[in-house]
Amino acid sequence: MISAIVPIKRESQRVPNKNFRVINEKPLFYWIITTLRSSEYIDEIVINCDDVYVEEKINEHFDFLKFVYRPSELIGNEISMNKIIEYTIPYCKNDSIIQTHTTNPLLTVDTINDVIEKHLKIKSDFFSVTNLQERLYDQKGKPINHNINELIQTQDLEPLYIENSGFYIFTKENFKSSYGRISSNSTFYETTFPENIDIDNEYDFQIADLVLKSLL
Repeated sequence: MISAIVPIKRESQRVPNKNFRVINEKPLFYWIITTLRSSEYIDEIVINCDDVYVEEKINEHFDFLKFVYRPSELIGNEISMNKIIEYTIPYCKNDSIIQTHTTNPLLTVDTINDVIEKHLKIKSDFFSVTNLQERLYDQKGKPINHNINELIQTQDLEPLYIENSGFYIFTKENFKSSYGRISSNSTFYETTFPENIDIDNEYDFQIADLVLKSLL
């Protein structure tokens, strides 16, 4: 079985009250927790939070969740997520962990189950990525992934991948050895729209809201 970690702060920088803001008639945190609870492989959900308000609001919708409060030295926007996960891991009962965020409300349980099955079968860790096949340039205007004298179709370009923060699945041992949720044992797992929506600003929030309403 798998433990899930979901970090949830009371405040957010770019979108005020983001984690508790209503999206398609439910608070944002509702969607990813519901998805995780639907997985046959996840028997524990651990919420890492920084304020009792978080626990109170979540308990209005769910029970049987475990809450871990960050110590004062781990509260702040500049704190590395790896440090928050490191603090939370000892509270997880399973060796394998999937970590995700409230900001990925369109992840499906089918995807979650598929990546967990792969993790358990081939003993590899995974993190979600988005395929990017566009003509890219560095800060000096130098092409990164194409020849400007050979304008081939973008779909024929060698793909690059963006870490999209949808999920990370790893073992406690691999996290400890690499001090991070991505290690030398990690493999890409590609997700596509709309599952790869990561709410980082107001525009993302509006798109996710429209998509959720169209799907449900």
